[in-house]
Amino acid sequence: LALDEPTSPPPPSAEQRRASRSAPTRRAFHARLLASGALDAACAAALDVNEAHAIELAVKHPGRQAGPPFTLLRLRLLEIARSCFRESGAPAVDAPSERFWAALCGWFFDAFPENAQFHRLFFALVSTALRCRGASKAHERLLATCDLPGRLVAALERRGSRFPHVLGLCDVLRLHAATLPPSAYARAFLRSHGAWSASEAARLDFAREANATRPRGPPDIDADAALLADLNLTLENPLVVDEREADAAGEDVDLRVDLGSPYAALLGFEDEAPWSS
Repeated sequence: LALDEPTSPPPPSAEQRRASRSAPTRRAFHARLLASGALDAACAAALDVNEAHAIELAVKHPGRQAGPPFTLLRLRLLEIARSCFRESGAPAVDAPSERFWAALCGWFFDAFPENAQFHRLFFALVSTALRCRGASKAHERLLATCDLPGRLVAALERRGSRFPHVLGLCDVLRLHAATLPPSAYARAFLRSHGAWSASEAARLDFAREANATRPRGPPDIDADAALLADLNLTLENPLVVDEREADAAGEDVDLRVDLGSPYAALLGFEDEAPWSS
């Protein structure tokens, strides 16, 4: 083969072929969920699916009492919502009630501090909603009603299994706001939020620290293949970085964490630029 001869692109993988074949069915399913009001019902069911578990049935722990378990059914219902949010946009993101977002925030910040599967799913749901143009109801419910910025700032100081997701959401809010005009609701709300504004230097320090210690950028906090990665504490876990690799790559790390940086690109801001009037 001549060196200057053009090469054909690699054939699609089996997973890509399956996704392509299922796309029309998936889109039709999401459209039907929206048109029938079933998406809101599915989100409501995710909140109530554990109601049969009385607090007396909670799993006993030698150090504390855990709440009723976070069931697989609840996880699957939330995965349906995530998929619909991503493909159907603002109508889907605005469909769930205020109670839905309030419950998710309560689970993430208070009820399930060690549930890595839910932490990743919460990041996916919330980051998709925050970045969805036109989803004004969801934005108001998350930012004002649930006080997401204030709770994220408070959680940053409590390092734990959800720390990468807390920092990731702080970065999503910061980077997304930078793409919006000053009059946009989200940007104006964050600018007027006392705790959020006061924590700017600390949030940037955390982002720079994460970027410097992970030469590939932020942890893989949203890829489906990593759903159970937090339970596999090996070097194959995308949340665990080989220190030798980090040291070897340290000189090549792009230290920027703003729009246009590799750090921002790995959070989904590949082609985003700051707002310019």
